[in-house]
Amino acid sequence: MMADRLADSYVSLAEAEAYFADRLGTEAWVAADTNAKECALLMALRELERLRWHGEKMSPEQVRCWPRRNAPGAMSGVVPATICAAQCEEALAWLQPALTRRRLLRDAGVTSAQVEAVREDYAPGGVEALLSPAARALLTGWVRLGAVLVTEGRR
Repeated sequence: MMADRLADSYVSLAEAEAYFADRLGTEAWVAADTNAKECALLMALRELERLRWHGEKMSPEQVRCWPRRNAPGAMSGVVPATICAAQCEEALAWLQPALTRRRLLRDAGVTSAQVEAVREDYAPGGVEALLSPAARALLTGWVRLGAVLVTEGRR
């Protein structure tokens, strides 16, 4: 394990620990070891990097999407706390097997899954880019999908 594997992350492991210390429903985070937490933060970062954000990167040479300019509410040179919180929430979702399973099924093109009497349907090629509803809610107004602004209740 590399000591700086989160060097380009929006959130360090210590920051994620502090974020989850003040939140309920974090059993999956608390139970995970350091390696799993770091992997979850990296998976979350990858998901965030796939999104179409408002504005432009501060410089063409920067590796990550943030910080940005010309994004509503963004301060020059700063990754907004909301984006960091979304990375934490997305990381938590990656540590929850049921949510991860749904995402993997949808990404594999499965449109319906059933276990006994419980059935779930997934929109084929859905625009829902994030696994976790919590991260998606935090990013309302920050992200575009195609030319459509992601807003609460719209997919």
